[in-house]
Amino acid sequence: DALVHWCKGKGLAARPLDLVGYGDEDEGETEPVGETTKP
Repeated sequence: DALVHWCKGKGLAARPLDLVGYGDEDEGETEPVGETTKP
């Protein structure tokens, strides 16, 4: 919020990031990034 406020004060377009924390994402069958299932 402070960074958005600073940017707007300098005339820059800014908006807060939409961060998703651990456990906040949709529950589903997903593989961790960088890992693949080998047949």
